[in-house]
Amino acid sequence: MLLFPSPHSQEIITLQNTIKQLDDVECPGYHIDIMDGKFVTHTMGSVLLTNQIALLTDKPLWVHLMTESPLQYITQLQLKPGSIVSIHYETTTNQSLDTILKELRIKQLLSSLAINPETPVSAIAGIAHQFDQILLMSVKPGSAGQLFL
Repeated sequence: MLLFPSPHSQEIITLQNTIKQLDDVECPGYHIDIMDGKFVTHTMGSVLLTNQIALLTDKPLWVHLMTESPLQYITQLQLKPGSIVSIHYETTTNQSLDTILKELRIKQLLSSLAINPETPVSAIAGIAHQFDQILLMSVKPGSAGQLFL
């Protein structure tokens, strides 16, 4: 099992120090949430912050896009090859899944499909094989501190 810490709660001023300390203890990578305030009610993270974190470490990032238009974010991300990008099944009707997967492959990023707790796993049966991993959400996306469902 690999644990990817999330440096979101860090003050930007101490972020570089935190990343260095975690890199030194063999952290496998970092988890970054990006929320657009549309797909989920909160906003958090940004492409700019994510790209800055990517510059601070040689480790891969796992970017979880809780956004209505994941392709818009994917095209702006400057991640190291082998980083993971999770998009939500519930947003794939807004954009062509083929276009999203093609962009991830061009950037040599691993594709991850997230599904919300209320979405039946059977809904992704026809497309799951196209992804490198599946993320089964245990809470509703967009808010911290929830109980597992």
